[in-house]
Amino acid sequence: MVHHGIACFQNRAVPYRGSEGQSTVEYALVLFAFLASVVALAKVVDWASSGGLFSSVTSAGSHSVGEGLLKALQDVLLY
Repeated sequence: MVHHGIACFQNRAVPYRGSEGQSTVEYALVLFAFLASVVALAKVVDWASSGGLFSSVTSAGSHSVGEGLLKALQDVLLY
């Protein structure tokens, strides 16, 4: 409860501390989170366009890509 700039807690008068800077702090936090998301997305796009995504997908795949007939047969038979 606030009366004339004084907050009353359990029948004790405590000077009221306003929240004038709260919106500025919230704005700064949201701006920082948004910029961090944009930078992360830019890094992912750069990595994907430089061939990193393709090489990761081909190396993590269960099929032998370009390693010869013997490796391909072993992969198929052992799967």
